[in-house]
Amino acid sequence: MMPLAERMKCLLGACVVIVGCYSCSGSGTSPETPEPVYADLILSNGKIYAGVTDQSLADSIAIRRRNILSVGDAEAVGKWRGPETLVLDLRGRIVVPGFHDAHVHLYSGALSALGPDLLTAPTLPLVVSRVEEYARSHPDMEWILGAGWYFDIMPGGRQPSKEDLDTVLPDRPVLLMHISGHYGWVNSEALSRAGIDAETPDPQGGSIGRDPVTGEPNGLLFETASGLVYGTALAGIDPEIKTQALLAQVKELGRMGVTSVDEILVTPGSKEVDLTGYLTLKEQAELTCRVNIFLSGELDPDEILGWKERLSGYDIRLAGLKVFVDGNFQAHTAWLLEPYADRPDTSGLPIFSQEELDAIAKKGQCMGLPVKFHAIGDAAVRSALDAIEAARSSCPAMDSSHSVEHVELLDPGDLQRFASLDTVASVQPLTALFSTIPVVSAVISEVGPDRSRYLFSNRMLKEAGATVLFGTDWPAGPFLDPMIGIWTSMVRTGETDPEQGLPPAPQAFGIEEALAAYTLLPAQALGIEDVLGTIEEGKFADLAVLSQDILAIPKERLVSDVQVDLTVMDGKIVFLREGTWPEMAQGRTSLRLFRPEI
Repeated sequence: MMPLAERMKCLLGACVVIVGCYSCSGSGTSPETPEPVYADLILSNGKIYAGVTDQSLADSIAIRRRNILSVGDAEAVGKWRGPETLVLDLRGRIVVPGFHDAHVHLYSGALSALGPDLLTAPTLPLVVSRVEEYARSHPDMEWILGAGWYFDIMPGGRQPSKEDLDTVLPDRPVLLMHISGHYGWVNSEALSRAGIDAETPDPQGGSIGRDPVTGEPNGLLFETASGLVYGTALAGIDPEIKTQALLAQVKELGRMGVTSVDEILVTPGSKEVDLTGYLTLKEQAELTCRVNIFLSGELDPDEILGWKERLSGYDIRLAGLKVFVDGNFQAHTAWLLEPYADRPDTSGLPIFSQEELDAIAKKGQCMGLPVKFHAIGDAAVRSALDAIEAARSSCPAMDSSHSVEHVELLDPGDLQRFASLDTVASVQPLTALFSTIPVVSAVISEVGPDRSRYLFSNRMLKEAGATVLFGTDWPAGPFLDPMIGIWTSMVRTGETDPEQGLPPAPQAFGIEEALAAYTLLPAQALGIEDVLGTIEEGKFADLAVLSQDILAIPKERLVSDVQVDLTVMDGKIVFLREGTWPEMAQGRTSLRLFRPEI
């Protein structure tokens, strides 16, 4: 017999709410809710990887409106089936929480994708010809934007110049961002539009490349100096074009099972805040990914608080601030505790004084907004941790956590500080793998053999008690696909290889550790793990259905064999791989694609 307490709950109508009484029938009624409660969508006959510690795999899940109604076996979940419930047979597929990219530049990457493809242009003539061809085929584009070039495209090791672009486009402004996002390459017209000349001072944390004799700008803008042009360039692009470019990338996220991102809406040296595209997509019910916005920590506090009040939901929200502590290794602007091994005349470039960095950290902490600190070198990592320590001792505690982004070189003395300061390490597995292969990257030779063992110490950080999150840093990282990130995190065995020169410390993650770094842990870092990050009753229905059981297949097959067959975000089907469920071709899904909230 049902216990009295349980009967009382049912009489009060608790069995019809999302997290209600499981001993009641899914079609039960109550005085408060006369209509039966049914699931909108049931996924059955598969594996439900909830992402919850020590929880066994279920085989079915029921979704109602935007929430998870039930997780369990087919019989228990089947009680929520109604006459209009869409039931999909998983046929053994695995369901995982929707992926959460903890570091991405989605908006700027979407705009870069509008321009010429420079990532596959390994020579200067090819870069210039692609820019020229793009400009010719897009006569209505006022500004030519592109991204993805490398310094090594130049013959003889020289740097690119405005003249290289002036030869093909003397009268249309061009801005080409380096693959890292830290440097801009412009032509003379772009410099003129931005008002940059020989008298323009270098901005804090950056420099304008100049002719050594005349002092005239040479077309290179380092670090924050690129922001002097970027805002002007964005203003020259039609808002509808920007929105459609953003929509294309949002749809791409759905194809990859990504349902949440930490959007770093910051460009070095630019304080422009352009959220028109995101707000338009939200208004049009086409924002099929949760967007956690991180704005520049240099913004005025009143502006930050204004955005915090305006962006306070779970679909698009102001999640925190971002600040650059240093640059990167390729230009020797990553800030090191000791000089570079290959450039003993420099230790890199700190962008802020410690006092200034402390002030930004305190501003975020006192507003209840975590700060993401871009820190590549070991000196920058230490400076970021010092700023976090100062903020934590000055302001009330937060539900969310500050983070150090990238952590490419770490002094071992700072390993334990991440856990003691409740500070997250937000890293990019793809960068970690390929930056430690000498034939691809010069990082090891730049820092020298002694320090190279502490390059990309992701596993060391985890074992020291730090929370480690995964992201892509797209477009600086060329791939948005979480499967690539998960695979690269699992193959860093650390075995000595004379051809590849992998450092001797093992840094590989296991599959469930990698999944957590792409799902639950980013939600915890933002303080929203009560509604996101795992597949549990009552949480938002954000999940991905994968074609292969990634818990069981060899890691070598993660990239080649695994596809996302279905993505659900906020209870809505936002991606369905063609041909996966033939019965879906009969129009049954049309009501559930981008369905407005009830």
